[in-house]
Amino acid sequence: MTDFKRRLNKIAGIVLFSVLAYSFGNAQAIPDLPKEEFITQQITAYQDATDLAEKYEQARQIYRFLRFEDLERARDYIQLTLEHARALEDPVRIIYAYSELGAVYSELGDFEGAFEEYSAAFSMSSVSGITSETFHTNYHLGKTYFDIQLPTFAEPLLRSAFENYSNDRNRWIPNYDLAVLYLNSGDTVRAFQEFEKLEAQLNNFENVNELIDLQYTILLAELMVDLGEHEKALRLMESRQSEYDELDLCLFNGLLSLNKSRIATHNNQLTTALTLANNALADFSAHKDVSYVSKTLLHLSEVHAAMGDYENSYSYMNEFHQHFNNALSQQYSAIGSRLVRESEAAQQAELELQRLSEILQTRTFYNVALLVLLLVVAVLFVILYRLYQKRKEITQQFQDLNTDKNHFIGVVSHDLRSPLNSVMVLSEFMKDDPDMIDAETAKEYGSIIYNSTQQMQQLLNNMLDVNKIESKTAGVSTEEIQLENILKSAYSTLSIFGKEKDIVTILDIEGELPLVQADESAVHRILENLVNNAYKFSPEGRIVKICAKEIGTQVEISVVDQGPGFTDLDKTKLFKKFEKLSANPTANEKSTGLGLYIVKNLVQQMNGTILVESEQGKGTTFKVLLNKA
Repeated sequence: MTDFKRRLNKIAGIVLFSVLAYSFGNAQAIPDLPKEEFITQQITAYQDATDLAEKYEQARQIYRFLRFEDLERARDYIQLTLEHARALEDPVRIIYAYSELGAVYSELGDFEGAFEEYSAAFSMSSVSGITSETFHTNYHLGKTYFDIQLPTFAEPLLRSAFENYSNDRNRWIPNYDLAVLYLNSGDTVRAFQEFEKLEAQLNNFENVNELIDLQYTILLAELMVDLGEHEKALRLMESRQSEYDELDLCLFNGLLSLNKSRIATHNNQLTTALTLANNALADFSAHKDVSYVSKTLLHLSEVHAAMGDYENSYSYMNEFHQHFNNALSQQYSAIGSRLVRESEAAQQAELELQRLSEILQTRTFYNVALLVLLLVVAVLFVILYRLYQKRKEITQQFQDLNTDKNHFIGVVSHDLRSPLNSVMVLSEFMKDDPDMIDAETAKEYGSIIYNSTQQMQQLLNNMLDVNKIESKTAGVSTEEIQLENILKSAYSTLSIFGKEKDIVTILDIEGELPLVQADESAVHRILENLVNNAYKFSPEGRIVKICAKEIGTQVEISVVDQGPGFTDLDKTKLFKKFEKLSANPTANEKSTGLGLYIVKNLVQQMNGTILVESEQGKGTTFKVLLNKA
């Protein structure tokens, strides 16, 4: 890592030197007018152009500038370049327009639209026989795969683009994305190798378009921040600050603000960090780059959390998850569409192969070749399906981790605060005006306070149990215990809560129960969660049964209710943390979604089994099987 940082220092030094040299050299592509006046001037020039080739180049110049300001407007002008390229019947220009249109769709979060444009670019390459330019499409396709978190597909395409770029000075673009890909995957050795190549390319920046040079500089600064080289990143940004200020483009402004906000957060300058992060969010929202908007929302949540403002932190985290889930939906839709298209193509290929098989059925060689082709198609489908499933699994794991964190914040900020506020308000009222409260009102207030404290106690118990389970300190130890006394004790304690909803609780023990290998406290917590759930989701005036009987080498404890039962979708969510099911508590009781998760873990730690039998509208039965001693 020391060599890596030394190399990074060297890169920073060379870039700074290049910046100084650049101010005396080429200054092309930087407009002299304010951006909106410049854009208006360019649009007027485009409208006045009469030659198709001139219109193509003018629209392309507007598109290149708008890529850093407003992606939706940039999309409109790259679509115009595509129309002009078609009118000119120029396949190279058409291929480039399709590729860049796909790239804009990708940055806007429309990955399905991006894949359609890339497919059109490859089709044009195939039809026209111009395959030498496919590296350009390969780069944008690889970048899109990277954006939807499929690095296995992204890496070879980015590598191909890097190796085949005819203009060496542009190789930094796939080179940079490869470095980020390796950094994100934790492969610092290969990331360092890509940085070495970036260093070698710096000398090629003498004649590059200055907008691209500024883009390179700000992205390199972002990488430095990712690597913790905050001071060097800050110096690099400040060395070009006047040029960025002169341009006043949303993408550059947003990246400057976000990078500086992350540095300020690291230095515990939280007020400055918050202001800069809000500026970055405004710029990225105007630019409409969904990736950077999501990244900034997540950073804002972290800044507010560091400031102790958990309410705003939770709000930004929720907004981040909305963006994240929308992106996931777009990703899955795009991947699914590609799989469907490939499936349809494979079906067409299979039909064609069957036709050939009928024609050439007497020739063994062709039959064998046909079989091999079918097997290859099947293998490709299996590989694609497995990659899709793996991607879905990894994404779900990441989403579950973030959901858990959000729910814990929500529990603390809402579920615990609500009953606590009820207790505080009522107790304050009773303290200030005791003479104004008659016996009936006092009884009512006492009931509300009691129920509120019960909610808090159950919530805290569940959170403590989850913490113990996940930190593997639950302390469940099995020994020979007698279940009958535990069942009677639980029945006596829990049936009181059922009476509040006019629910009749029945204890049914068949015969004399044998000793079981279990933990007494864990069994009591299991009964408490299952019975409370039965009360919570049962309408008033129904029956809840607690049953126990000996079955072979085990003892079965069951809790039966007459509630709404579970849908098929509900059954897939059971025993998971924070899952919300279709049914709601019948008296608006709080439900954190932790009870069944705790039950399952406690049962498993006692080497037992938990089963559920339920039909929608016909109630639910939970069965816990414990081994006999």
